Amino acid sequence: VTKFGTFAILEAPGGRRHTIGYVRVRHEGMTERSVLTGSNFLRAARRVFIYQTAEYDLTGPAGQGKGGLTYMLMNAHASLNERIDVQGLYHRGRSIDARAITDDVLNGRALQPGALDGLLFESAGGRLTARVTSTVRINAGYTRDRNNHDSSATGRLTVGASTSNLAQTGIDVSVSESRIHRPTGQYNSLYASVGRQIGSRVYFSGDYSSSVSIARFTRSDGLTIETRPHTRQLTFSGVVTLTRSLSLLMTGEHTRDDDTSDVRVLSGLNVRFR
Repeated sequence: VTKFGTFAILEAPGGRRHTIGYVRVRHEGMTERSVLTGSNFLRAARRVFIYQTAEYDLTGPAGQGKGGLTYMLMNAHASLNERIDVQGLYHRGRSIDARAITDDVLNGRALQPGALDGLLFESAGGRLTARVTSTVRINAGYTRDRNNHDSSATGRLTVGASTSNLAQTGIDVSVSESRIHRPTGQYNSLYASVGRQIGSRVYFSGDYSSSVSIARFTRSDGLTIETRPHTRQLTFSGVVTLTRSLSLLMTGEHTRDDDTSDVRVLSGLNVRFR
């Protein structure tokens, strides 16, 4: 497998930045992927900022099917005044296992149904955030979401609040509640997070989530997002600063629903090069 790529960057006053790139992946003489990438950040007005990034497949994987938009993110942010911000978001992505498709073509195997149709998610909406005090923020937003190519669109109304250094205790708190409307019914999803700096080197946090979405890998379709309204997830994480260049990350996660229980532990080392 060989990979070739090139990119160019244009920078302008006011923090504006535009990039364009091209990546080509060859697998045993066959073009596995031919991808055009791009991103830009610009200041549309005094308090309006827009960020966009996208990937576009010029051909289908291994020459099969069609190319097209693989990934796109558009984020527009505007400050109406010193206290109120408005954000608009459009997010779309596909998950296609180009390597598996290329292997199948090279070995003369028939492609699995749905292998070339890999819509993973699509979301469009907006959010309003208000600063009540210097440390307290409240927000409300609405989005229309679609998970996977065979799913119907759902509505999601979210309200939340966050604060840092609650009552001068050093505790950071964030809470949000979402109301999801699906063709099969309605349910709520709660997220809460509490964190605190301990000494000068340790930050510890605990998160609780209900009605989470789980990413599941399948060989034919790549990734599939499963929505589980009855799921509960509890996460504990910590960051320990060892030196100016090294920090240790630790995470423990327990996910439970009506039928299964899952425990995951993750640790890692972050190295900062100066």
